[in-house]
Amino acid sequence: MIGIGVKTFSKLALIAGILFLHSFSYAAGPELPKDIKWLTNDSDPVFASPDAKRGGTFHSSLMSFPMTFRVVGPDSNGSFRSAILDNHLSLIGMHPNTMNIIPELATHWAFGKDKKTMYFRLNRKARWSDGVPVMAKDFAYTLEFMRSKHIVAPWYNDYYTKEIEKVVVYDDYTLAVVATKAEPDLYLKLG
Repeated sequence: MIGIGVKTFSKLALIAGILFLHSFSYAAGPELPKDIKWLTNDSDPVFASPDAKRGGTFHSSLMSFPMTFRVVGPDSNGSFRSAILDNHLSLIGMHPNTMNIIPELATHWAFGKDKKTMYFRLNRKARWSDGVPVMAKDFAYTLEFMRSKHIVAPWYNDYYTKEIEKVVVYDDYTLAVVATKAEPDLYLKLG
């Protein structure tokens, strides 16, 4: 049995989430559209039990020692992978009861008129495990990473090439993710 603290588990989950956030190619210095309409959602009800104990240590077990701590590439599809991916943060999420979009790493989002682009403002409180802020350029790196032959993960190479056109970085905390084609439920793919 492997026991890790909630804080350590959360940090691992954040790292995995960043690696799996959709797409990313770096473009410096563009301007946001003037008519962008930012959305947020801080009014949906809390969906956790008010009786749940906060803090403490999360204990879990694995069938075997992880062959790797990677979530893509050779030997990455073991039981430990789900412990990371099932608990990662994305840019946005879906409220399980209202089915409305809710903030995760992004506090605000907007939809492009082209139905291919979503804009995101990152939460300035989001941090990596070493305390460094999560920034828009981190998402640009993720696309490069997921498309790289060095990760030895053909499915991810293909998906992030065919489905995600680019990530546009506007400033340290603002980015856009652009799909390769218009989608009616774009937030399900890019969030």
